Parts: sequence; C-alpha cells; structure tokens
Amino acid sequence: MKGGRSSSGILVWRNELALGIETMDTQHRQIVAAAASVQLASRNSGDHREIGRALANLQEATKEHFRWEEALMLESGYGKYPDHKAEHDDLKARLFEIARDLMSRRVVPGHALELLVENWTVQHILFADKPLADFLRSKGHGTAAAMPSPPAGPSDAGGASTLPAGRRLRELLARRELLVAPGVYDGLTAKLVRAAGFPCMYMSGYCTAAARFGLPDLGLTTLTEMVSNVRVLSHAASLPLIADGDTGYGNALNVMRTVREYETAGAAALHIEDQVWPKRCGHMANKQLISKDEMAGKIRAAVDARATADFVIIARTDAIAVEGLESALDRLSAYVEAGADVVFADGQLTIEHLEAVPRRFPSVPSMVNLGPLTPPLSVAELRGLGYAIAIYPSLCIGPAVLAIQETLQRFKGTGTPLFTQPEKLAQLWTDLNQLLGVPQYNAIQEKYRS
Repeated sequence: MKGGRSSSGILVWRNELALGIETMDTQHRQIVAAAASVQLASRNSGDHREIGRALANLQEATKEHFRWEEALMLESGYGKYPDHKAEHDDLKARLFEIARDLMSRRVVPGHALELLVENWTVQHILFADKPLADFLRSKGHGTAAAMPSPPAGPSDAGGASTLPAGRRLRELLARRELLVAPGVYDGLTAKLVRAAGFPCMYMSGYCTAAARFGLPDLGLTTLTEMVSNVRVLSHAASLPLIADGDTGYGNALNVMRTVREYETAGAAALHIEDQVWPKRCGHMANKQLISKDEMAGKIRAAVDARATADFVIIARTDAIAVEGLESALDRLSAYVEAGADVVFADGQLTIEHLEAVPRRFPSVPSMVNLGPLTPPLSVAELRGLGYAIAIYPSLCIGPAVLAIQETLQRFKGTGTPLFTQPEKLAQLWTDLNQLLGVPQYNAIQEKYRS
C-alpha cells in the first residue's frame, strides 16, 4: 500500500510495541495525576481557560498511553494483555467520573469530556500518527473514513453541537449504520429535515441550481454561489452537511480552494467527480470524463487541502454511463489509493451496478444516489447491500414542486387559495414560526431590551 511500511519496518515497529509495554505504568500514573488536576481546577476556579489548560494536559498524558495500548490490542488482541485491558477499563471509568463531575456543575460542555474516552485510541492512531495509521491499515484494521477523528478542546459555546461537522459525520459513519441524507436546498428545507429527525443532510448541485437560480445542472453555478449555499444550509440546521462539489471547478489547484471554502463554510463532506468542466447532472446523457490519473491527482489535492482530517472527501465517478461498470470500479480503486474517504458511483442503472460497489470496496464506505435513474430500492435493501450513505437529492424539492404546481393551478382556476379555513392557516403560521425559532428570538430580544 502506498505510504505503508516495509517488512523490515514492521519488524522494527513490533520491537517498538514491546518497548511500549514497559512504559505503561509510568504513563498510567501521569494520566491519573493530570485527571486529578482537571477536577481540582474545575472546583477551585470558574475560569474556563484554566480548566482548558488542565484538560489539554490530560489529553497529552492520555494520548501516548492509549496510542501504545491500542496498537498492542490490534496487533495481538486483548487476550495476550489482560492486565492492560483491566488498566484501560480503570482509566476509562476514571475519565467518565471526571466527565460526570464537570458536567454536573456545567463547567464545560459534555462533549469535550466524552471525547476524552470515546474511541480515543482509534482517533489518535488513524489521524495523529500517519506511519502507524499506514501500518494498521496494511494489517487490515479499517480505514480513516469509518472512524471518528481526534477530539478538540473544550468550548464555551452553547445550544447546537460545537463539534466540527466532519467529526460528527465520522462519528455517524463509525456506527456502521446506513446514513440517510435527504436533499436540501435552502434554510427552510434544512430546518425541516432536522425537525424530522434525520442524522444528516445533502446539498445537491442540481437542486441548488434549480431552486436558487432557476438553472439546470449543466455547470452553470460557480464556486462562490455553491459555497454561499453551503453556508446557508450549515448555519440553518446543525446537521452534518454532505455537499456536492461538482468537479472542484477546475484543476487540482481549483479543487484545493474548493475544499478549503466548503470546509470553512461548514460542510462536513464534499464529493468531487471525474467529469470535464463544465459538467452535466449525473443522470443526464452526454457526459465526458477526465483521465483516471488526473482525477486521482485532484483527490490527492483535496486530501492535502483540508484543514483537518475531520473533513470527509468523497470520490465520485460518472464512468458507468461512459465507460462501463468495470472502468468505474477501476477508477474508484485509484481514487481510494489517492486518499478518498468514501466512494460514490453515480448513474447506477441496474441492481448489478448497485451491488458491485460495496462488494468491491468492503472496507471503504460507499455512497449511493437515489436519483431518477437509480433502481428504487428501500432503505433496508440498501443497508443489506452494504452502503454507508444514501442521498436523496429530490426528496424535498420534488414534492415541493408538485405541491406548488397543484396549488397554483387550483388558485388560478378557482380564485380561492388552498387555505380557506382560518384555523388551518393560523396553525400553519404557528408551526412555521416555531420551526424558524421565533420564540427563541423573542426571548433573546427581551433579554437585551433596554
């Protein structure tokens, strides 16, 4: 594997693992001391900066210990190191005790402490130490895309989750359950999706072009316009947003800027595709592709450009309609090798197409687009095929367009609006204001009234 260790390097690493066992006891004492300082700081000071410094010390003390411990576990299993498993459980219980103590007095947000103990080891192995990550991947211990990313320090922000969007998406992927992402195109649909209880949402280029500009999905929207919509959607609803990045709007340099802009605007992930620019909707005819090697370079540029490993890079190929299924799978393999976190073959026309992608990439999350040409499998059927993400770009815009058309036609023919009963209109008005947060805004306005 590209970037992996040689056989001699693996032997050296195993020797290092053996040496690591000898340091466990010392590290354990350091962690307990650091944990005690966190509790002391929280009880004796209301200064969040002091507590933050204590938490940072705790993170530092814990990181190296758990890094070695997880490497030992993955290399040989807990069975060979029962004492260290007991030590791990003791440490985890200790950290949970700290979390409960601090959260009970609302000193820092709970998530900042929960992240000290949940998946700590895997996070640091797969993101903080690339050589170790390469070694573990070469041993078949999974991919970064399916794992959460490293924890951040405490935050004073309240309300919605303050965790980075990409991290929240990775935590969802780590559950190994199919994520259903309805398509959203404005702030209202984003809020409706969140209110309905979905775990994430999807911004499609088609719906953005259609809803915001009345344009077809033929590469007519710009990076600036798409980023603007990413910002609107991510701010309207605190759900991880998977966003359509088209082709990255040019070559590898353009891709790097696209990734930075999307990440800064609040997206959790973006997908870029191997079409020429200007592109066409994945379910339209007459698509043209760039070479596999050029696209792999764009994926590498995207991976290098992201500010943190939290941000998820999804590689999309449109090759099924142009070059056939085997070419599409071959392209996706190259894109995974280049560093893509998730694979996505658009324009799947048959059950065979749908089955092929997760079967070829069992250790890499696969995404499927339930577009107009895709066989309409149920969520349960897609889950059974092994997909990690299912996007439904038209789930909101389709019914909205049909309802608006029907309402307009009825009004034009009868001269009477749909809501003729005052109580129904009043209830709709009340529900919409509740969804938009009017009571909360009123409370804030009252708080600062002079």
